[in-house]
Amino acid sequence: MVGGHHATLLAEDFKIPEIDFIVVGEGTAPFAKLIKLFSDESENSSVPGVWKNTHSGWEFGGDQSELQLDQVAPPLRSLCIDDRSHYFIDWMKPIALMRTTVGCPYRCTFCSLWKMMDGYYYKREVDAVITELKEIKEPYVFLVDDEPFVNSKRMDVLADSIRESGIQKEYFSYCRIDTLLRNKSTLKKWVDIGLRRVFLGIEGITEDEIENYNKGLSIAQIEDGLKAARELGLKVFASFIVNPNYSKADFTRLSRFIERNRIDYPSFTILTPLPGTDDFIQQYDQITAWQSSHRPDWSKWDLQHLVVPSNLSPREFEKEYKNLRRNFRGAYEIHQRKAIAARDDLTLTI
Repeated sequence: MVGGHHATLLAEDFKIPEIDFIVVGEGTAPFAKLIKLFSDESENSSVPGVWKNTHSGWEFGGDQSELQLDQVAPPLRSLCIDDRSHYFIDWMKPIALMRTTVGCPYRCTFCSLWKMMDGYYYKREVDAVITELKEIKEPYVFLVDDEPFVNSKRMDVLADSIRESGIQKEYFSYCRIDTLLRNKSTLKKWVDIGLRRVFLGIEGITEDEIENYNKGLSIAQIEDGLKAARELGLKVFASFIVNPNYSKADFTRLSRFIERNRIDYPSFTILTPLPGTDDFIQQYDQITAWQSSHRPDWSKWDLQHLVVPSNLSPREFEKEYKNLRRNFRGAYEIHQRKAIAARDDLTLTI
């Protein structure tokens, strides 16, 4: 049985004899139904959202009904109780993951997240979020929502409820730059209840890049948003897409942008046409990494390899990319030292 982003957006890659079921979309409900069918010895029945390998070929169980996010059971964290003290993101240790929403209303060309949910945005009830937060033992929480702050009124209510409930946590969350700019008062409220870090998807540093990625931003907004995050006291993790069309001057320009805007923790990925994305459809014929089966060589789809032609030679591009990462290695080392200190503090506490 397989599922996840790739299986949802390109199920054909998994229609092989070794696989019995392909779960597409949000997998919790289909997986539960499959388990029940097995326990009832009725595995020949079809399940919405699941491809089944049969003697006569692959059969699809039909589309799932609309996701009811509050009906999805929270993770049974007690199953991994012995490991939980080891979960960390730098100095945030131990840390728990949770989600309060699923999906994203934006339409970035490189992103598969909104495709996964067919463009819909689902929200959990605030009371359900509070109940789960109260059950989390860890002092740190990473909100893994694709874009939690897009609905500022809901996040205001959630922040108020967290404060009124007396929940004491520190948070790390994703957030769009324009969302931050529009909702600074909401972000301030979250800082007051423990938000310490935000992951900002900057991606491009020129107007052309931003337009091509369909980010719906401007460079001025990006720089204003970074300034606003600093003024709020938030540590910024920022992601940048390194386009294969980069020249040496573009690599230098990116480094200068990061330095000028005093970004705490820059992260880099090479633009990769992910399965199901607009980029994948547009760039499929340009892919350079293939398997003998005439399918893309997915082992290279780790966002750290060139899989389409580059402006520089592959060797030159790799050299510039390594230098870029090396230039900001100090940021990684600082966070690593904080992580070690957090680990030592935890050991002393235990």
